[in-house]
Amino acid sequence: MKKKRKIDFVMRDFKDDRLTFRFYPKNSSVHGFDNGSPKNWNEVYKTYFAFSILKLHKEDKECGEKEYCETMYRETFDECSCIDVVAHHIRNMDSLAEDVVERCRPSGNGTCWMIKKFTRESFESISNWYEGDEKEYESYYDFFIWHDYNGKGYKFQLEESKALEFADKIDEFRQHMLENSQGI
Repeated sequence: MKKKRKIDFVMRDFKDDRLTFRFYPKNSSVHGFDNGSPKNWNEVYKTYFAFSILKLHKEDKECGEKEYCETMYRETFDECSCIDVVAHHIRNMDSLAEDVVERCRPSGNGTCWMIKKFTRESFESISNWYEGDEKEYESYYDFFIWHDYNGKGYKFQLEESKALEFADKIDEFRQHMLENSQGI
């Protein structure tokens, strides 16, 4: 199987901009303990993952602005990445009390993650509120990521359903990388 050039997860798509988490399989690698490729994650010695968060500013003809892309966060060398733990935390935060913060650090140099799940009143509930109507609440996840080696970071928020889709996309990327792994 050939490595894909990119695997995208659209975090939000608004009228004016789109925020995308992009994995770079061609710039990432998974290594086994010996000359053979690992067949499962227990046989993996080390990972090096590359990803970024991109913000596409859409064209605005009224203002005469052209479409352009801005890099909000870039990780070119997430050594011994903890991104698998991120997917696990997203799926298992329901069992945790409100306002619990989960943290994970890579074993090597790379991206650190902090995740917090919280509940707030939904936008529909706020905008359609009439006396006597029940309020509706939605769960959200705050993500704060930063480089372990230089401290630069980025913060983003996803609705619960989007966060679960993000966990699935992380698994898709990791599976693709395992299928394209190599020996040491």
